[in-house]
Amino acid sequence: SFRDHIVDADFVLGLGRMAVEQVVRETGGTARVQGRHFPPTGTVLMNGKRVPTTWESEESYLIQVPAELAAAGEWEVEVKVYDLQHPNEAVAETAKVKVPAAGAGAVPQPEPGKADRLPGLQP
Repeated sequence: SFRDHIVDADFVLGLGRMAVEQVVRETGGTARVQGRHFPPTGTVLMNGKRVPTTWESEESYLIQVPAELAAAGEWEVEVKVYDLQHPNEAVAETAKVKVPAAGAGAVPQPEPGKADRLPGLQP
């Protein structure tokens, strides 16, 4: 009988776990954060600071890089979704990803000990 079997144990309601996979620096003070399962309500943080974020798709955000961060040697990037009733409380977040600030196509490295939160990336 079907009642005795789990048909799809991997079923996920909603978008699934967010993950930052790549940060690509672009011209004009912008960068593109690429990954998986990004909601339209997500906010990108660079080095702990919220930056202007434009949702493009479930795989991409376009961000404005503040001048003080453009010259930084390394960016720590993460995505958070904040509670609408409590705007300082995150209800979902990615692991922090460190990338060199210079150059395009920078491959992220997970924060030490956080590799398990970023499937597909090795420490």
